[in-house]
Amino acid sequence: MAAEKPILPFSLRIQQAGDTLVILASGELDHSQAKVFEVELREALTGEASVVLLDLSEVEFIDSTGLRALAIATEEARSQGDKLRVRRLLSPAVERSLALTGLADRLPWVLST
Repeated sequence: MAAEKPILPFSLRIQQAGDTLVILASGELDHSQAKVFEVELREALTGEASVVLLDLSEVEFIDSTGLRALAIATEEARSQGDKLRVRRLLSPAVERSLALTGLADRLPWVLST
């Protein structure tokens, strides 16, 4: 029997790289952390950075509340100058969730940083 993967706590690392604010999310983005995620994204998008780069490459799971927070941030970013970019490197589970909900078609992707 295969060993179960441990549940990874959700975390955000935020760092400035020139005019870009990089937000690296990791772990599991579920209902217990979605509000924190949404607030941090909103603060980043209303801040001084000309670009906010969201890196979800270390997120192993995202539920509907995390997807909702991401959708809200995307719409807010469009109405405030369109400075959000999402790195196009995802875990299979997150890729699938974004594809199934149609959110993958609405995100402002970048291939590399």
